[in-house]
Parts: sequence; C-alpha cells; structure tokens
Amino acid sequence: MTDGGGLPSLVLRMTLLLLLGFASLQLQAWMSRRAFTEKAIASEDVLRKTTRSARNVKHESIVAGEAAGRGIPGRVQCRDGSLKNGSDTEMDGRRLVRDRPCLVSEKETVSFATLFVVPEADAVETYSSEQIEVKERTRGKRIQKDKLDAVLRSFLESIQVSMPGTTEVTIITNQNKEKRELPQNAVWKPSTREFARGNLMVQRLESYIDFLEDMIEKRKNSSAYSITHVIFSDFDMIVVDDLGCAFETFVSFDVALTFRNNQRQPINSGVIMIRGTLESLTRGKNLLKKVVEVYRAKFSHAFGVLGDQLALADVVKGTVQAARAFQGGPFEAPVMAAKTLFLPCSIYNWTPSEGAGQFHGMPTEVKVLHFKGSRKRLMIQAWNLYKQHRNFHNMKCLVLKSGRSKYDY
Repeated sequence: MTDGGGLPSLVLRMTLLLLLGFASLQLQAWMSRRAFTEKAIASEDVLRKTTRSARNVKHESIVAGEAAGRGIPGRVQCRDGSLKNGSDTEMDGRRLVRDRPCLVSEKETVSFATLFVVPEADAVETYSSEQIEVKERTRGKRIQKDKLDAVLRSFLESIQVSMPGTTEVTIITNQNKEKRELPQNAVWKPSTREFARGNLMVQRLESYIDFLEDMIEKRKNSSAYSITHVIFSDFDMIVVDDLGCAFETFVSFDVALTFRNNQRQPINSGVIMIRGTLESLTRGKNLLKKVVEVYRAKFSHAFGVLGDQLALADVVKGTVQAARAFQGGPFEAPVMAAKTLFLPCSIYNWTPSEGAGQFHGMPTEVKVLHFKGSRKRLMIQAWNLYKQHRNFHNMKCLVLKSGRSKYDY
C-alpha cells in the first residue's frame, strides 16, 4: 500500500516542479521583454529630445537639405545641384511674364502699406545686412534696425520686380528716413504713436484704420474718378507674383483675408486687401474697427503677438460659409457689411515650415513667401540669390531646402 501510494505523490511533485520551471521561464522572458521595451522607450526619448534640441538650434548660415514636396503634383520641384549652378530649366524659373501688369491704368491702380517699427528695447547683437550680403561671418554689434532694414529693402525690391505697376508702398513707421536707400515708389510715413512690443499688433491694426480714413477723405475730396486698391502686408515677405490680379480675378469683394487650416487662428493677418472704392474702403475700415474692438475686449492678454489673429477669427466665426475654408479654395462670404474674400495662405501667404507648415511643399502658383519668426536671415539670403541669378525657381528651392532650420535672427 505504501509503495502504491508513493507513485501518485511522485507524479504530483514532478508536475509541480515542471509548472514552477515553466513559470520561471515565462517570468524571465517577461522581464527580458520589459527591459528591452524600457530601453527602447529611453532611446526614443533621447532621440526625441535630441531632435527637438536640434530644431531649436539657430544657425549662422543657411542649412540645405531635401526639398519638401518632391514628387507631389502642383508643387515646386527642386533638382539636386540647382542652387550651385545658378540656372534651372523649370518652367516657373523666372517671374511670370504677362502682357501687362495687373491694374496698370490711370483709373485703377494698386498700392501697399506696411508697418515698420523698431521698438527702442529691441537693441540686440546681430549681423549687419552688409555682412550677410557679402557672406562674411564676422560677429559684430548692430542694433536690430540694421537687419530689419535689409528685410524691408528685400520686400520693397520684390514688389518692384513682381508688381511693376504698383503706384506706391507706404511705410508707416516710428523711424527716421536717414541713410536709407529706398525705391522711388516707397513713401515714408512717420507715425506719432508710441509703439512697443507689448501693444504692437493692436497698434498695427489701428494704423491701418488711420490709413484707410486718410484714403476715404482723399477719395471724397477728389473730383477725378480713379481707384487705388490697397494691400496691407507685413514687410517680412517676398512677393513673387502680381497680387493686383486678385482685384481683376475676383471683382466683387470689399475685403480679402488669407486663411489656413488652423482652428484657433484660421486667419493670418499678414495680408489684407481692400478694394479702392469709397464703399469698400468704408466697409474695410469698419471691419478692422470691429476687430480692434474684439481685440481689446477679449484678447488684451495677447497684445504683443497673435491677438489680432484671435480677434479676426472671433469676428469671422459667425460666418456660415467659413466652414468651406478648410476645403482649400478661395470663397466669398459676408462678414458684417463687407463682402469678404477668403484666399488660401498656401498661395497668397505661404510660410516656411518653422511657422504654419510648408503645406507639403510649395505650390507652383505661390504669390507671397512670408518669413515669420526666426526666418529673416533666410529671407535676405533668398532675395540675394534671386538678385544674383534673376531666377525665382532657384530662390524657392533655397527656401524649401532650408527645411525646418531656424536662424540667428
């Protein structure tokens, strides 16, 4: 009986040992997988931090990489080496040649107005525009208005090239005109406002309103029947095609704004067009006044930056058709009493990738390159490249190949 009872007991013990061994192996395998996973996560975290750190590095020279948009129809295509030889056979290489510039007549013209302000507190160490143009790397102390002068000059020269029919560019400013070489069509308009970084955006809108009020008074007191459309724009832009054509292509709008696929800030205030009739000027002025009113009431915490765009979004949000903005094409919709045209930023206000994204490359129909944020060096270098070779395609490829790089100003 004893021997017979011992066999089942032995089998039970052996089974338990096997189960314990199997459980031990499973535990070791699980611990190994966990260690591997933790190591992988740690590596990804290091890579993410390294990538983020690399993106935040501000470079002292232009960084060239692969151009966005390769192989995508309707996007600028950049070939390897196109920046070295200064020539390219692409169809969009040079400025579009038209039978005549848009809106060049005695009765209908187009003008620009931009705000050029250097707050006194913005004195910093940077490169001078002359150093950039001759590609010297010697570090020197220059106040910020030196680099801003180079940006402003690039903006004005690009208008001369792309919109030769522009009557004038009004520069609303707190700076003196001394020692500045400006194109003949540039009008220097000193402002008595005390601009500061903390209120710059709201005062920019108020300066636009003042400008429109002057236009309205001149329009009322003029016996001649002539129309001057106005384009308010930031000056950190390169104009690569005639924006005046928008007034011919879209004949019924009072105000034109540029939109993008951004739910919180769908409107970028860098380009605002207003038709030059008395009715449109008045409606445009009233619309901007409403934006300022909303700005001060709801977004006073963002007076320095972005508040104008938040206020614009608040004003247009009640427009039913605004939902069509995310479909990508131009559309018209009433905003207050103004017939408002919404134009895609991807064409009329394109931004390099450090800002709102490159929209999967640069559309071939692009009309404005907007160098926001830490892209000012890229703007100056890009325009210098254009002046060397008179080739817009190569200039666009320089911008695209810069990728997401940031620069020292």
